[in-house]
Amino acid sequence: AKDANISIAFIGNSYLYVNDMPRLMQKISMGHIHQDSCLRSSASLGKLLRAGNGMWELWQTEQAITYKFNTQWSEQEEPVYDFGQCTVFQLLEGYDNDLTYQNYNGAYYYEEDTNPCFEDQNYILYLQDRNLKNPQWFDYVVLNDQTARMADAEAREDSVNALKYAYAPMIKDARATPLVVDTHAYPNYEYGWNVTNYETDYEEAIPYMQALIYYGVEEYMMALKANLPSYAAPNVVPIGMAYLTVWEEDYALWQRLFLEETVHASPHGSYLFANVLYAVVYGHLPQRPKSQQQIKTFFS
Repeated sequence: AKDANISIAFIGNSYLYVNDMPRLMQKISMGHIHQDSCLRSSASLGKLLRAGNGMWELWQTEQAITYKFNTQWSEQEEPVYDFGQCTVFQLLEGYDNDLTYQNYNGAYYYEEDTNPCFEDQNYILYLQDRNLKNPQWFDYVVLNDQTARMADAEAREDSVNALKYAYAPMIKDARATPLVVDTHAYPNYEYGWNVTNYETDYEEAIPYMQALIYYGVEEYMMALKANLPSYAAPNVVPIGMAYLTVWEEDYALWQRLFLEETVHASPHGSYLFANVLYAVVYGHLPQRPKSQQQIKTFFS
């Protein structure tokens, strides 16, 4: 039997936009997963509420072109890129009355040159028209916080409050299921987490960091469970545990899960992420690719 069509909202940072996790899930599901997103580099769940989408420059790519149009000023077709929704509220509620081109009121969002709705009036009008014609709905909401923040009890307080007072009410209204990403520990300690700050040695740093991250996952789960009805009970996407399993069983393969900067996922790591997320939402792994070439098409 074919897997059902489902819709997923992705909310998070570079762990989701590196290798384009939302569109990777579309491909790996053979089109059964429909996606929308609000992503920003290095953003916590709290900052995403205050600054919104940051994909203006990062997703002006061939893969993100949603359609092309001709203008009266140019003989060439102009692309419209799918940057995702410009704020979390626009994503989960379908509208955001405080969102304006160039952020002219400046009272609700940071003035940054990375939000596509602040930079392109046509894009904000395009989203408003699309959302009006096709109201937003989601089966799942993927929540991906900063890894270093999740591993720090004091730093994650802002995210816990964001989950309690902002995300939970919107997810409840959407009647969606939240999925908290257990992010992977990484060996590059210059990115906001330093093993020398803790009483452990280098060899044990990865499982130790992963344990700290999971403490954050448990706190996020408790915050959501306390503020959501039973039909919207949250679940965990155990990416970090999957990485840790590879670390324990095949260290050389674990190293291949990272880009050269040893923080973000390589295509191998993103493919692992996609399989784990797919298994969480469908209860089984996706259809196995028949060749390496088929896997490569997921990233084209």
